[in-house]
Amino acid sequence: MHFDIGYFIGLVDGEGCYQLCPNRKYWSPAITIANTDPLIIQRLHEALTNIGLAHHIWSPKSAGKEKRIKYIVQIKGIKRVKKATDLIIKFLSGKLERAKLLNEFCTFRLSIPVGEVNQFGRSYGDKEREFKDKLSYLNTGFKSAKSSETIRLASKE
Repeated sequence: MHFDIGYFIGLVDGEGCYQLCPNRKYWSPAITIANTDPLIIQRLHEALTNIGLAHHIWSPKSAGKEKRIKYIVQIKGIKRVKKATDLIIKFLSGKLERAKLLNEFCTFRLSIPVGEVNQFGRSYGDKEREFKDKLSYLNTGFKSAKSSETIRLASKE
């Protein structure tokens, strides 16, 4: 089981994406991992199943010149993402702040009484938008970062 958790953490930290997706009347948290290697996806599926984390796997249609099949593994929903982030948050390194923010979002959403209105722009919409903006900032802040290979090569020169 420790290997399964480590496998999941490695893929999330290296290739994972933390998102807040619009879902009708509210934001839905998601952790997404995309890869083209079916063996990696199969092993991740086994690890998540062993850990007890519900997830979905699909392959979108290829677009453009890309010929490889892309696989997407996603953990989506407040309770599922909360369970996943609670499990891995103390072990992450590169994407720790994003995981913490998504975990805080889930905790916030779970604190809202079930019967209360929760729509975009109403009730808790401003607080949800604040989480969305912070997560977007963290996600885009690293798009121009150099890869570790580039950094290693540059430091040897």
